[in-house]
Amino acid sequence: MARMLMIEDDPIAADLVQRMIRTGGDAGGLTCEVVHVSSLAAGFARLSSSAFDVIMLDLGLPDSSGLDTLFRVISSRTRSPIVVTTAESDPAIEARCLTAGAQDVLIKGQFNQSGLFRALRNAISRSTFLTKERERRMSDLNLYREQGGVQQKDHPRILIIEDDEDQINLLADLMIRMKYRVSVAQSARETRAYLQEEKPDLILLDLHLPDEDGIELTASIRAMEGMQNLAILMMSADYSEQAVVGALSSGVNDFISKPIRSGELSLRIASLLELKRKEVELAEISQTLQRERNILGRYFSQDFVDDVLQERISAELGGNIQRATVMFFDLRKSTDLAELISPSQFAGLLSMMMNDLMEMVFATGGSVNKLLGDGMLVTFGLPVAGNQDALNALDTALKFKKYFQTMNELPPFELPFPLDFGVGIVTGDLFAGNIGSFRRMEYTVLGDPVNLAARIQDLTKRAGVNILLDGETRKELEEFRPELKYRAFEAGVRGKQERIRVYHPIQSIESDVHFF
Repeated sequence: MARMLMIEDDPIAADLVQRMIRTGGDAGGLTCEVVHVSSLAAGFARLSSSAFDVIMLDLGLPDSSGLDTLFRVISSRTRSPIVVTTAESDPAIEARCLTAGAQDVLIKGQFNQSGLFRALRNAISRSTFLTKERERRMSDLNLYREQGGVQQKDHPRILIIEDDEDQINLLADLMIRMKYRVSVAQSARETRAYLQEEKPDLILLDLHLPDEDGIELTASIRAMEGMQNLAILMMSADYSEQAVVGALSSGVNDFISKPIRSGELSLRIASLLELKRKEVELAEISQTLQRERNILGRYFSQDFVDDVLQERISAELGGNIQRATVMFFDLRKSTDLAELISPSQFAGLLSMMMNDLMEMVFATGGSVNKLLGDGMLVTFGLPVAGNQDALNALDTALKFKKYFQTMNELPPFELPFPLDFGVGIVTGDLFAGNIGSFRRMEYTVLGDPVNLAARIQDLTKRAGVNILLDGETRKELEEFRPELKYRAFEAGVRGKQERIRVYHPIQSIESDVHFF
């Protein structure tokens, strides 16, 4: 038996309808239980506690009148079809009622038993159909959710946050037809629980939820980790400026009015997803660039890193002959040191020392071309030559000397002997560029100045000094540091047929030339 809620304050009109149903129901194929209330408030109370197949609604009630009465019932999200009764025979009002969602309109004093039965049968049939359709859609949706959308696992996932089952079914069907994966939450509480485990690609959020306002929920979603850039599209029948501005101010990306138009919804979702996809791509590019910058920053000065990333330095194979200053650094007696302390102590000491020394190199505009275990090859004036590259190299070497003095005075742990180092500095023309293959290339420096810097560094041990430089470097230093004095050394080195003269910078002349 069907159930009808009749909201009618006129007892005569209510009695007439009930008598028509009692006397002609069986003959008219209509068996219906009628529940009668005389106010809208009483009607809402009944709707909140019971289900009805049809509502017969009078537009003129003591606590509500006119079209507002119908709008209030529709806004209550009842699923029951509504047959409107009114004493006014106005085609415009009838049209507005039907447009708003009423199933039928009956004019008091003008409808007979046959007209009443036709309207009620149509409404009840619609109610039965909608109930079955809701069950079918929910069954399909539940099956889809149980399967996890596996057939569309690479497609974007849409989280529908909506408490009205009709709207859920409508939206879910639209989303599935658009090839999106679908998840559903019917309250703010369910939403938070879902977002603790999953991150959708887009949220369709109703403005009014049973346990929380959609604007408040948006703010709390944005506060969750990883949800700051999540696309949120808010839905509401309230399309007032206040509602739209409030929603957009809370952090939603877009706002769409109800009733939902599938074409508009499809375009808005596609637009938001494309925008978010571009944002993700930009974020990934930014992260990649930052990683590359960090990697380059371990070996080169910030200026060099900027030049590489902005393509002022070629990334192609090949290079150029350039004048530059090369510095070779070596930690003395590192093999002995490694035998006398633990491996972890040695590794920690070497890492700390290299980090500190490289920062000094970068601070004076140098680049670390190669790390050589307990040594490094440093260049000044590459890839772009400066006007005081030799001076920068010497200043760096002098900073190294002060660093080792401090390290020996305040070692990180007890050392078996004082730490010492050697530096060889050479200025000249060399090859600088990328060598290797397109799969694996390396920015490197080649030429006699590189080899000579390594040989001069070896001479520092025999000379008993930390820093030696060649004649070309000394010439360039005279312009910037004319007060410097040098101790000269003359020696034979591997790869040179003639003996070479090298120099150790000092503050006073100790002797002219030392031979060894």
